[in-house]
Amino acid sequence: MKPWFVLAFLAGTGCSASERAYETGNRLVLARQWDAAVAYYREALDREPGNLEYRMARERALLAASRSHLARARERRAASDLEGAVSELEIALDYDPTNRYAAEELAELRRELETAPRELPALRRQRLFGPEPVLHPESGELLDLRFAEDSSLRMILQALARLAGVNVLFDESFRDKRVTVVLNGVTFEKALELLLSTNGFFYKVVDSSTVSVSPAPRSGRRER
Repeated sequence: MKPWFVLAFLAGTGCSASERAYETGNRLVLARQWDAAVAYYREALDREPGNLEYRMARERALLAASRSHLARARERRAASDLEGAVSELEIALDYDPTNRYAAEELAELRRELETAPRELPALRRQRLFGPEPVLHPESGELLDLRFAEDSSLRMILQALARLAGVNVLFDESFRDKRVTVVLNGVTFEKALELLLSTNGFFYKVVDSSTVSVSPAPRSGRRER
């Protein structure tokens, strides 16, 4: 008989989800993993928008992430990877639009690239970013998922991720939905794809044990 799991949620035990996200962000700051720290602080603040401590932590992480990508841009430029440098500068400005050093260097690099030879987008992506990461859940068991009517999609995804030994991050624009779920004999990735695509979301693989969840683009194209 194939294994199956029925997941249930118990609210009000231990630290709140916002506190856990905030503490995870703090640990990532100590490890100087600024991008991930920003994501966790955003999740904490999304859950508690009025928390000044979370807001200040997010702002500090945004500034640090911007400086980090500016430094990477300069490294890529020194290695004659102008397009890679542009990509890093765009990320730096996305984190901190007031970063004038990034803005000035981005404008300069774009002028240089106007005369640079073109290459195919797929080849450019592979050169700049390397192979796309592949998700490797700890558990490969087939799942039977049953959630009662009006269950929280966020909580379902978090429980499913714990079951598979995977981390799930939510984009700051994610808005929870109430759903009913019955899935039989599916893998973790198939369950994730079905849950998200049928509710207007998509996921992106961050690394072998982490995915991020965002609203689907208006064009309807799902990103992996």
